[in-house]
Amino acid sequence: MARPVWNHNTHYQRLILRALPSPCHHALDVGCGVGMLTRQLSDQAEAVTGIDRHGHSIAEARAQNNAPNITYLLDDFMTHPFELGSFDAITSVAALHHMPVREALGRMRILLRPGGTLALVEIAQSRLPRDIVYEGMGAVAHRLHKITKEHRQHPSPVLEPTMSYAEIRAVIEEELPGAHYRRLVLWRYAVVWQKPSS
Repeated sequence: MARPVWNHNTHYQRLILRALPSPCHHALDVGCGVGMLTRQLSDQAEAVTGIDRHGHSIAEARAQNNAPNITYLLDDFMTHPFELGSFDAITSVAALHHMPVREALGRMRILLRPGGTLALVEIAQSRLPRDIVYEGMGAVAHRLHKITKEHRQHPSPVLEPTMSYAEIRAVIEEELPGAHYRRLVLWRYAVVWQKPSS
């Protein structure tokens, strides 16, 4: 029996799916890559748009067995002419650190409709000795998961983060007042924020 394909990003996609509002008319998946999360979002949203700048990833995403309510865009999230306030949910996994963080969070904020939800799983730079406990827990958890799962990296470009966990948390608190920030074991953090209704 084949082991399930797994990596640190797919491991936490369930956190995003649980955060989606109901009903969810239109969701935007920023930095969608090959569309693994986008396809899962299509089960809970009436329409899903995945956007990514990486042509190979978008081509692979479009080649999958996609639901008819999915649209993939090969474009830059920061400049694509989305209608402001048009999304019930915006999601992103390991894409925020590829963009200017403050500007990207601000753009996500204005693209959400009032009452909409932003759900992110991201990476940041560990700083020792401050993060040594999380580094150790991550190493142990990674080894345990690899016993039963096939670890496969995605084909999208990899960029090392430059901001520390403490730095990114401070920016999130400024840009998304009231956001729920959570540090995760496998070298990730999660953010869920609901845009005020008024």
